[in-house]
Amino acid sequence: MRRLFISLLLLLPVLASAQRFAVINRQAVLESLEEYLTAERTLFDLSQKYHAEYDRMSSDIDKKFEDYQTLNTTENAPQAIRERRVQEIQEMQKRAQQFLISAEDDLKNRRADMLRPINEKIDAAIKDAGIEGGFSFIFPLGAPLFYGIDVEDITESIKEKLTL
Repeated sequence: MRRLFISLLLLLPVLASAQRFAVINRQAVLESLEEYLTAERTLFDLSQKYHAEYDRMSSDIDKKFEDYQTLNTTENAPQAIRERRVQEIQEMQKRAQQFLISAEDDLKNRRADMLRPINEKIDAAIKDAGIEGGFSFIFPLGAPLFYGIDVEDITESIKEKLTL
């Protein structure tokens, strides 16, 4: 209770002064940038390549399993051969699982690398808009706030800044 009271006392001067607030739809800004759309297309293409390779690996595993089932039902194969085939299938499954994890990690890292400069550019534009507009706070659209008449949506102005 004491901390709450102290926090309110510290915030009182801030709340009492005239301040301007703004909101921004960062996702709309992001989706309006050609470099973001290009990055998304690149990531989608890479994802499709990984998916195709994983499908190929899965197909190979399925074929190997069918061969194993045929071996078990039609031939009188020695136990050692059956065990080796099971081991091969398990190794193939393990490699496919490792590939999937590696592909997901690569996509995540590439996404972060590709979006970092775009996000930095957006952050700089938001900061500039905040300074130019005299805003005390710029909140993300959708944040749990009261949107009164003193809140300005600067999404379009940020989009304009970034397309210049």
